[in-house]
Amino acid sequence: MRPCSLLAPLGVGLLLAAAAPATAGTYAVAWDGSDLHGRVQAVSQYAAGTYRATDTPNGVRIEVPPGAAIAPGGFAARSIEAPAGSRFVTATAVTEACTAAGGMFAAFTGSSPIVTLTHHDHPTPTCSSRSGTQTVDQPRLAMFLGASGASGTAPAYDTTSFELRSLHATLADDVPPSSLALAAPAAGGIVGVPQVEVSWSAADALSGVASVQAEQDGALGPEIGGLPAPDVHRATGQRTGGQAAASGTATVARCTSGAGSPPISGPRAPSCSAWTLATP
Repeated sequence: MRPCSLLAPLGVGLLLAAAAPATAGTYAVAWDGSDLHGRVQAVSQYAAGTYRATDTPNGVRIEVPPGAAIAPGGFAARSIEAPAGSRFVTATAVTEACTAAGGMFAAFTGSSPIVTLTHHDHPTPTCSSRSGTQTVDQPRLAMFLGASGASGTAPAYDTTSFELRSLHATLADDVPPSSLALAAPAAGGIVGVPQVEVSWSAADALSGVASVQAEQDGALGPEIGGLPAPDVHRATGQRTGGQAAASGTATVARCTSGAGSPPISGPRAPSCSAWTLATP
């Protein structure tokens, strides 16, 4: 997640201002079974063979239909892209390959450079399941199904398939928040009380707004944004229903007269320390 902040000093004669964002961060996604539907691109076919893309309740597939052509050296690929501006940092995949013909292979990898998460080598008809974890550090991962020794046609009685069943990954969020603002009190305004209701808004096109916290003299306070827990099934806007923008209102009230002193109230309260609304 990307941290950013709003500078909001709360005290007599102190001004409100917006501080600039932000630093890079990471966030997690977890796609299992039907979560993968719509995330993987259509089949790209290389050399001879008949391949197709299908979705199942367990995930996404490349298939060779029963009785379809399979030629040596032919293969097909389907890729899955990280959201624009991000990349897969680490990935854990679960795959299954079931080949009705001999001499088939399947793999799930980073695409450039090739970083193999799972690999299936089937010199004879069989099924196998694999899982693997790698640091990939790239925006695209790919499924491959092909023939190293097969020729002619696939058996008429069964489908040859390679299925991606699960992908859990860490994504780098390299896009800074597109907006960050205090709606009230107005930036540059004077706050004359030791507590204030602050209305904030922020937008981040990737992970979305992760959290909102009050910060005093470099120490973060509790979450005040009221945002739900992250939805790791979403690729973007994980705490904001898939939307980039979030907003809210919170009362920030902890002015003190000094270290260890009780809260101060009343119109003659001295100035408070500088506060920040942080949205990491």
